[in-house]
Amino acid sequence: MVDLTPGGPGSQPRVLPLSRLMLAALVILGSAGDVAAQPTSPPDRPDLGTVPEPGTVRLSFEAALDRAGRSAPRLGPRREAMASIAPLQDAADLAITQPPTIQSYGGVRYLADGRARPEVQVAYWHNIPMRGVGSARSKVAAATTRQAEADLQIAQADSRLAAALAWVDARVAREIVDHRRRSLEDAESLAALARDRVEAGADDPSLGAIARAVVGSSRAELLRALGSETEAIMGLAHAIGLSPDQRIEAVGPTELRLVGPREREVLAAADRGHPSLQRTAPDVAMAEAQADLALASNAPNLSFGPSVTREGGGDWVFLAQISVPLPVVEPGAFAAAQARRSGRVRLAEDERMRRQVERDVRLLLHHREHAAEERELLEREAVVPARDALRIARARFEAGATDVVPLLSVRRELLAAEARLLEATAEVMRAEVRLAHATGKLGGAP
Repeated sequence: MVDLTPGGPGSQPRVLPLSRLMLAALVILGSAGDVAAQPTSPPDRPDLGTVPEPGTVRLSFEAALDRAGRSAPRLGPRREAMASIAPLQDAADLAITQPPTIQSYGGVRYLADGRARPEVQVAYWHNIPMRGVGSARSKVAAATTRQAEADLQIAQADSRLAAALAWVDARVAREIVDHRRRSLEDAESLAALARDRVEAGADDPSLGAIARAVVGSSRAELLRALGSETEAIMGLAHAIGLSPDQRIEAVGPTELRLVGPREREVLAAADRGHPSLQRTAPDVAMAEAQADLALASNAPNLSFGPSVTREGGGDWVFLAQISVPLPVVEPGAFAAAQARRSGRVRLAEDERMRRQVERDVRLLLHHREHAAEERELLEREAVVPARDALRIARARFEAGATDVVPLLSVRRELLAAEARLLEATAEVMRAEVRLAHATGKLGGAP
């Protein structure tokens, strides 16, 4: 390419090497990153101010967990399930579980002399189950209470997990926005320097255009980061029970220490406190209570009561009567066997779930360690050297020793390394949060 910028009388056109132009083109493509993959039409000058909007809620990690444990949307049905147990308990505590019955007979008695006289009998029967139906119903009500309490605790733990992950997303999104904003400011500064050098005739005009293109790419990346932050904030607002249009700023350190490093202790804590395992004991208790209720409800009744008869001859007969069933069969045996079978299946399912929890926790421990190592490696061997290289390249550019292309190339590497560092930091935080949930340390489960 030939530089046709006049440099004074007798000056010769300067030729820009083709290889340098190709490198500059790669810098532009690399700076655009994923932005080129989304053909949007953003405004020419998006609002990039940093002043918080009025009504912004500054939310720490602990505050997000606390609010999620109180106000998350998924807690509503579980609390209603708890509130609806009271009528069940009242119905279970009835003293009489079966109503008494009255039997009456009426007819005509023909006397020996051929006369007909009316005859009436009335009997009262009080039915008492051979098994305690009331106590069996109370056991079912108590087991239902335990299930509802476990469901509420699990919902609280899951709500805190969702809020914690949403807070991490919002917190990292804030870091990415700040990173993109600093990148834009740096690109604008470089573009101004490149423009001055082009106007002074020290550089090819195409290099000034390249610097302006980097500014455009940086602005698009910032716009995209702002959109991602909005999505993350809306997700966090929903997770903690706030309005989706509530402005939230996730504040606090990007280093979470919730679970210790010792694998054996973490596995033992998960075996005790994983939310999904908290339903086993209530379910087994419910199966046993249902079996007892099936036996009691289907058991025969012991019936007794008085009877009075007005015979056709005018005599009155008063009797006490009792009905005792013969214990030759257990009517509720089938239903009880079905209930106890579900309890045994639930215990087997619990064993399977414990094995799965152990596997998941081991994977989370590995993922946390791997992400932490990647974060440290990027910080030590990518970000720090790239910052040193950028400082050197910028000093040489400002001194006029090189044009803007080497500086843009180093800047691209630094931005990519810093972006990977942010993602690695987010992965460490997510793994820490999931480990805390698995061990019951986010709250909600005992």
